[in-house]
Amino acid sequence: MKQLCLFILSFLGLLSVALCRHREYILIKKLKTWTDAQTYCKINYMDLATIQTAEDLTYLQKKADESAFNSTAWIGLYNDINSWRWSYQDESLNFTKWYPGDPDNAGTGEECAVLRSEGYWFDRYCTYTREFLCFDVQNSTVKYYLITPAKTWKEAQQYCRDRFTDLVTIRNQTEMELLINLMHLSGGYWIGLFRDSWKWSDRSNLSLSNQLAADSLNGEHENCATTNYYGNFEDWLCSTTFYFYCNTVNIKRQFVRVQVNSSTDNMSDVELQRLVLQKLQQILSGLMVDGEVTLTWRKQLNGKVFQKRRGSL
Repeated sequence: MKQLCLFILSFLGLLSVALCRHREYILIKKLKTWTDAQTYCKINYMDLATIQTAEDLTYLQKKADESAFNSTAWIGLYNDINSWRWSYQDESLNFTKWYPGDPDNAGTGEECAVLRSEGYWFDRYCTYTREFLCFDVQNSTVKYYLITPAKTWKEAQQYCRDRFTDLVTIRNQTEMELLINLMHLSGGYWIGLFRDSWKWSDRSNLSLSNQLAADSLNGEHENCATTNYYGNFEDWLCSTTFYFYCNTVNIKRQFVRVQVNSSTDNMSDVELQRLVLQKLQQILSGLMVDGEVTLTWRKQLNGKVFQKRRGSL
């Protein structure tokens, strides 16, 4: 059965739609580090292999069988430890105050940052509960708030966004000292600093099964993943050398530009996805497609499918 898959990239309310066949793979029997393997795949094919479905795994196993291979090889899954940024508008870091040795990205989950009274940032597990610091912009004046009771980082972010502007962004030492003066505990407070977790090198979304598998990867500083013949993921030091799988799918692209207009700034990303999906279904209803149609949302670097833009497009 032919399968049609759509990868959707959204920016400023416009969507580009690519139509492609199912993934196919090639096993490269050369020992390389993860980074060198990715470079090889990008130059000669598309990227390191992405495995999202049972069908993908079947194709990968087929390639392994053809090469009489039943061991471990690199795939495109990696822990994005260099993606630290601020919650508010995904602002990049121009000022840093990490404690010496941090962020150490130990295990899986130290993807959120706290500010301690010593005046340093520490990376911590986002699921821990802590008091936190919000900021609000009122008539061009920034005000800071220390919030109790303790919440997880995600809960704290939502609380700040609902009632103020966001979790705090710290751009300089002066702002650091203002916040420290608000603190009354030494254990650390959530700030708006966070990073991404495991992701595919070709920017495909993690499926639910991918996410569950990635959650089990917790080796300290082992930030690149392999798969074995049965599709089990394992984390390794990225400097280790393995054979590797590349994506070789031949994409045939067609583009549909969809302008998304909203009368409110409060429409959620999920709601926009639902509305645009209805529009895409109308478009697809006019296409003659042999086989199943699979829709896959492609997120931007900030984790969202859509990016809001004020004013008319």
